Formats: sequence, structure tokens, C-alpha cells
Amino acid sequence: WRGSPGEAWLEFETALFKGQMRIRVRGAQKKDPTAEEQEGIAAVQDYFEGYRRKSQIVVRGVFKQEVQFKHVLTGQEFDQPLLNLPGGTIQSLVVKWAKFLNPALAIHRNPAAAEGEQFLTVYSPLVSSLQVMNLQPLGADGAGAEEAARAEMARALPPDHIAEATRPLGGVFAERAVSSAQRQQHFRQRDSELSGYSFKPGVLYTFDTYQHGLDLLTMELDIGIKLDLTRFLNHQPLLFMAKLAPEATIVPPSSEGGQQPARPASKHEQYLWKLDFRHNECPIRTKALWS
Repeated sequence: WRGSPGEAWLEFETALFKGQMRIRVRGAQKKDPTAEEQEGIAAVQDYFEGYRRKSQIVVRGVFKQEVQFKHVLTGQEFDQPLLNLPGGTIQSLVVKWAKFLNPALAIHRNPAAAEGEQFLTVYSPLVSSLQVMNLQPLGADGAGAEEAARAEMARALPPDHIAEATRPLGGVFAERAVSSAQRQQHFRQRDSELSGYSFKPGVLYTFDTYQHGLDLLTMELDIGIKLDLTRFLNHQPLLFMAKLAPEATIVPPSSEGGQQPARPASKHEQYLWKLDFRHNECPIRTKALWS
């Protein structure tokens, strides 16, 4: 594991999002850690105590412009075929396991993919995939919101176990406290609702994603049977990402303060964030954003 095994936050900025990210991996260690690093490692392992979780990734920050829920996706992308895939029964089991965890998953295979196209994609709406979503209105817009978010993020770190807080969404979410499971179910069962809600500037979003199936240190997936994913990935990384749907548009910032017309996002602008997770058994063929 060559990332930080402790409590470090990674700051980042993309065309549509500005914030920070913390990655925790069960069992992550570092050779000859400093006293401060060792303290961080211990804090990480304290978080996992009593849980089956194998990793946690927290993202928090602000959106630079409004984006409908239906246009923000998360998932996996592969631009090369997967290799050595197990028989149909095990493949079916993996798909059923994934669909059980997230019924909103859409899996698309493109055997005729040309260079630069995706061979296999696994997408679902971000809002229905997150374990926890917490919204904190900042009382400011534009650059003021980014400054308020920076101040708030510097003021206090989120707790280990982040509370669901979605009342600022309005609608049915404003009427009563809604649990994480209820929010997920609401948007998974009502696709039309994805068009009625948006990620908006002026709000500090905290997204918590954790899972207990995949060991990122070994790339072993445990779904009742254990699968070594390094045998199948064909030198490709697993991703932690959020991106715009192909039909989404963005409004580029104007240096003159005016409003530019909306246009499709470029390939670079599509990603709100994107991390590559690779294993030593899958050497890098292309430059990774994170390893």
C-alpha cells in the first residue's frame, strides 16, 4: 500500500468539484512509520474495530455548478477486455452479488469497442450508491461558497461515523429525518426523482463510501467464495470515481463574469474525482492518478 496508511486528507480540484478526500484501508501499514504516522495508523484501525468493513473513502467539498442527480454516476470502467474470467455460474454470482448491494447498477459490455472507447462499464447514480450523504448549507454562493467550505473543512474534521443529513434537499427529505437506506431506496425505485433533485453550489457535501467485500491490499473479493481480481484485470486499475453522464452539459466559467452557453463536457471535465487502485501484480501500463 503506497498511499497514506494514516489519517491524511488529499485535497483536489476538478472542473466541477473542489474538496478533499480521506482513504482508510483495513490493515494498511508503512515501513518505519514516524510517531505521528503510527498514531494515524492506529486511528484508522480503531475505526474498523467491531466492523466487517475493509475500506472507507470520505469525500467532502462543494460543487461549482448545479448538476442533476441523474447526471452524476459512479462505478467502474475498463478499456481492455478482462482476462481469465471464471465460468458462467461464478460470473452470474458476482453480478447477483453486485446487484444485491446496488440494484441501480447498469452493466454494459461493448465487444466492438474501438481504441479510446470503454470495453466494459458498470455505472449507477452516485446518490443511490453512497452509504452516507451529509449536506451542510454554507449560506454563500460562487467563490464565497468555496471559501466558506475551505474554512469549515479546516475548522473541523468529520466524525469517524458520519450521520446522514439530507433535509436541505427539500421535498420529502425536508419533512422528516431520512435514513441512508431510505434515501437509497427512494432513488433506486423512482428513477424520475433523479431529475427533480440536484447537487448545488453553496452546500458542503460529505459523501461516505465503505464496503466489506474487497480487500484493497490483496485485491481479493469475498462474496462467499474468494476471487483474486489480479487474475482478471488485465493490468487495469479499479476505480473510485464520480463522473458526468454522457448527456450532461457544463457551463464553463467566464473570465469576464458573464454566462457562457452550456456545452458537453470534455473527457477531462467529465470526472468530478477519479482514483486508480492498482496492485503490484497489475503493473501500470498507463499513468495512474493514484496508486
